[in-house]
Amino acid sequence: MAEDEDSLEAEIVYPITCGDSKANLIWRKFVCPGINVKCVQFHDHLISPKEFVHLAGKSTLKDWKRAIRMNGIMLRA
Repeated sequence: MAEDEDSLEAEIVYPITCGDSKANLIWRKFVCPGINVKCVQFHDHLISPKEFVHLAGKSTLKDWKRAIRMNGIMLRA
């Protein structure tokens, strides 16, 4: 059963955006605070939220949780 749970968990991804850029947040790889954890699937690369914000041209925003949105809502409420 544990393998089935791991497989199911591995499938959980959340579509995210930063400006006009789109990517997926891989939930099982995300660890708080997460800024440097490679948990964002962007094209064919696994990158950190910080790198995603930089590639999206929003690196002037100091708080990545305000720059990245899920369903149009900032990650930081």
